[in-house]
Amino acid sequence: MGGSRRQPAGPKPATASILCLHGGRQSAELFRQRIDRLRARCQAEGIRLIFVDAPMLQPDGSRCWYDEDGGDAAGAASAAAIAVREEWERHAPVSGLLGFSQGAAVAAATALCSGGDDAPLPGLRFVILAGAPHEPLPVATGHRSRLPSLHLLSAADSAVPAHSSEAVAARFEEAQVYRHDKGHALPCRAGDVDALLGFIMRHLTPAAAATAPRPDQPSAGARADARAAGARPGAEAGA
Repeated sequence: MGGSRRQPAGPKPATASILCLHGGRQSAELFRQRIDRLRARCQAEGIRLIFVDAPMLQPDGSRCWYDEDGGDAAGAASAAAIAVREEWERHAPVSGLLGFSQGAAVAAATALCSGGDDAPLPGLRFVILAGAPHEPLPVATGHRSRLPSLHLLSAADSAVPAHSSEAVAARFEEAQVYRHDKGHALPCRAGDVDALLGFIMRHLTPAAAATAPRPDQPSAGARADARAAGARPGAEAGA
C-alpha cells in the first residue's frame, strides 16, 4: 500500500505579536480585511497581528481614535494613547505597533510619550506608521524617539501630504522611509509586503538582518501599478 499523502505545513505557532491601529471612521475588522495579505504572510512566519477597535464609536458604527474637529485633538490623541496601553497590556507580550492614518498618529504619540526609562510600552521594539499626520502629536517640539520606525508615505496622498508624514519620521532617530504610489493607504502588493515583513523580521530576530529585504529597497512588485481598494464613503481611504 502507498504511504499517506504528506499534508502541507500550516502556519508557525505565534512567537511574536503586533498591535494594529486602524484609521479614522474605520474598524478593526475593516483594517484586517484591507491588509489581509500582510496578516497572512506574518501568520506564516509565526507573527500574530492583533487588530483593536478605537474607543470612539460613530453613529454609522465606525470608530475613531480622536475627534479631529473637537478642538483639542492633541489631548484626545493622548487619551487614545492610554487606550492603546490598556490593549497592549491585555494582549501582552507584544513587540510592535502598526498604525494607519489616525491609528498611525496615535501609535506615533504613544512611541514619543516615553516614560522615565524611555520605554513607552513594555517590550515595544518598533513602530510602523502608514499615512501618519504630523498633527496631533502631543509632545514637546524637539523630542525624538530612539525606537526603530518604518514610515510609509506617498506623494499621491491627498489626505495626509507626504511632507506631514516626513515630519513624523523626523521625530524618530532610527526612521526608515518607504515611498509608494498608492495614495492614502497601507499598500499590500507583493513587494510592499516583502518590505514590511523584512523590517518586522529584522527587529524581531536580529539574525535575519542579513537576508531580510530592506524597506528602502522595494522590489519591482512594490513599484508596479495596481488598483487601490475602494474606500467606504466617509472613511479614511485605503489601508
